Amino acid sequence: GPVLTGIGLAVVANSLAVIKKLVFEDKLIEMKDIIEAMNANWEGFEELRNMAIEVPKYGNDDDYVDKLICEAYDVYIDEIKKYHNTRYGRGPIGGAYYAGTSSISANVGQGMGTLATPDGRKAHTPLAEGCSPSHAMDVNGPTSVFKTVSKLPTHEITGGVLLNQKMTPQVLEKEEDRR
Repeated sequence: GPVLTGIGLAVVANSLAVIKKLVFEDKLIEMKDIIEAMNANWEGFEELRNMAIEVPKYGNDDDYVDKLICEAYDVYIDEIKKYHNTRYGRGPIGGAYYAGTSSISANVGQGMGTLATPDGRKAHTPLAEGCSPSHAMDVNGPTSVFKTVSKLPTHEITGGVLLNQKMTPQVLEKEEDRR
């Protein structure tokens, strides 16, 4: 069956966290403010964008945001199981849809066609790749990224889980210092 690849997983997680925190919990803004800022590609809304960027981000082993994407991904997985393609019931594949996060480089092209998002991401910029954090939003080191990804329902993501990490001696030294 075909894989329905989740592209921009971290963008979804971070956007849900911004809406939950700034609109519903802290009540600092209304949803219409975020919509207006996104429609303006965040131009003229720098203070609001900074607030959005300060909200906890996926990839830092923070349950506040990690639980949001895990719950959303569970709903997504359950939903796609309800649908079948034209091969349903025939052949070795059977026509079932299943989830994956192995977008390879589709995040760039998909980002080019995506408007601004609630997490502060500007229009037409790359989405997060696979289940990797959004660019420069993982600030607690690679171990925190691994811990975040380990919370995903990977046993249900049968289309594969793609996490790209760049390791340098400097990154590893900082990680060692954190311990």
